[in-house]
Amino acid sequence: MADYSIIAKGRLGERRLLLGNEAVVRGALEASFSVFTTYPGTPASEILDVTIRVAHSAGVYAEYSVNEKVAIDTAAGAAMNGSRSLTAMKHVGLNVAADTFMVLPYFAPKSALVVVVADDPSAYSSQNEQDSRNYAYFANLPTLQPSDPQEVKDCMIRAASVSEKFELPVFLRMDLRVSHVRGPVVFGEIPASPPSRPFLKEKGRYTAIPPYPLKAHADLLEKMEKCKTISNSDDFTKLFDNGSENGVICAGSAATYVLDADIPTPFKPDVLKMLMINPLPEERIIKFLSEHKKVLVVEELDPIFETKVKSIAYDNGLNAVIMGKGAGIPSLGELTLGDVSNAIATLAGVPKANRPARTVSSVIPRPPVFCAGCPHRSSMYIIKTVAGKERVVVSDIGCYGVGTLPPTEVGDILLDMGFSVGGAGGISILSKQKPVAVVGDSTFLHAGIPALINAVWNGHRMLLVILDNSITAMTGLQPNPGSGPNPGLEGSQGISIESIVKACGVADVQAVDPFELKVAKEAFRGALARDGVSVVIFKAPCALLATRQAKAAGIRLVPYMVVYERCNNCNACLTLASCPALLPAQPGATGPEGKVNIDSEACTGCGFCAEVCPYDAIVQEETPL
Repeated sequence: MADYSIIAKGRLGERRLLLGNEAVVRGALEASFSVFTTYPGTPASEILDVTIRVAHSAGVYAEYSVNEKVAIDTAAGAAMNGSRSLTAMKHVGLNVAADTFMVLPYFAPKSALVVVVADDPSAYSSQNEQDSRNYAYFANLPTLQPSDPQEVKDCMIRAASVSEKFELPVFLRMDLRVSHVRGPVVFGEIPASPPSRPFLKEKGRYTAIPPYPLKAHADLLEKMEKCKTISNSDDFTKLFDNGSENGVICAGSAATYVLDADIPTPFKPDVLKMLMINPLPEERIIKFLSEHKKVLVVEELDPIFETKVKSIAYDNGLNAVIMGKGAGIPSLGELTLGDVSNAIATLAGVPKANRPARTVSSVIPRPPVFCAGCPHRSSMYIIKTVAGKERVVVSDIGCYGVGTLPPTEVGDILLDMGFSVGGAGGISILSKQKPVAVVGDSTFLHAGIPALINAVWNGHRMLLVILDNSITAMTGLQPNPGSGPNPGLEGSQGISIESIVKACGVADVQAVDPFELKVAKEAFRGALARDGVSVVIFKAPCALLATRQAKAAGIRLVPYMVVYERCNNCNACLTLASCPALLPAQPGATGPEGKVNIDSEACTGCGFCAEVCPYDAIVQEETPL
């Protein structure tokens, strides 16, 4: 959406195409939410990206927090102080927020608090396929799972009502095909925000120490029993009656596939679509099971609904045949229309649809690469050439994770945010060589600081490389405390990563520009040779950010060019730089087309390819020959 102001200024009855994530924001504004927090993570990033853009005109507070734990804490505190609050994160971010998330149901705010989590089936931009519904049942929270942007928007209003009626946080489970699908949304009215109520002191209300937790747990169980009265209502379930003896139970994006399945009309099953998935609408499920001979449970990833529906059937002596994963609904990867159509065909006893369960793309796969001008390209080259092949390198979550792939291949381990620092510390304990940890600026501030303190305190021998590109680039160029003062806040100040490292007790700290190869290599080589904990900060701005800022300032970035008379097509630039702006020679061509070329529109003028060219055949366009 080009004009984000529509989210805040769209009038009652207007119909707009919104992403599911944009619909979260619109719904929250219609529900008078006033505090929004996040740590950015795909596929949830747009929720706060949009909120930040409309916060001033909408009169709400929006915050990129330093990590998900801080984000949920901040939102919870605001809700305890009387403001309807929302925190958003991706599925693995919920792991970071889990400490607070698991305790909040016991000691919940009285004002609405909604936790929006976007899952990533097929792990398109994540380290796992975690099914966050497990957390919803683990924490015992009221949970909604919408299936399209309109339902997402409406869900926010219902979530606020449920949260305050039962005095519980509400969990809103999104997934990739709900967060990132665009669909029509009819706007409701944005009311005047209610005044924030002052913090109400109440003994034991928010005190998570004995004797209060036991009583709080009993209260939670009672509240969730009361929630069952609304989970069975028409607001939270919908029946599609096709007059069939077969049925399907589903929720979320799975419901969209079910309703679109390629099944002949006479064989279309009845469909029970759930919106509230915890507590499950047991009365509606029992009635549905009793009225159908066979029922298929369609859900993405874990067989959570299937297990619970089978338990309900057993407890109530129902004889319906319940099918699920065994009927072809995969536990791996996101659902496809083919998967669901074939499973319903099995349910109905008709031939399967003429489409493969998994579509195989005919497009030649292209592995992710660093952007043209990315400073991580130079940093990875330095690490690879100086550290050598035998030394263990532990990478982390961020753009630089691409460096573990060919042709760079820097990084032997990459698990989760902040693991590089603690993991390298563990490797160092019995290692003969000083291991290298690689972490980005945002990830270091998110989860690396405690591990660095631990390494210093426990006398680990390791080299931490912090790739400081002044932005959270991987999720869409969101700012972080190292980016400088928060532009939306008067009197805000940036955080010096170098000062933090020193405050952690590290004496051996150097900050260098990775594009100054000679200086940067020497700094890295010296840090490797010294004992104890060493930190090298490779500091250079993200190429996308720098290019955007240069264009805004009217500054022309001078690209590089190949002097084809000097080039002998050794391909060192292509192999070592692997830059999208470098174009290989055209087979059979002569003259300039028969040599490596540079796309002047893509080149940012970083000069790394010129540094690695052994024949000085790459120069800036305006440099005299």
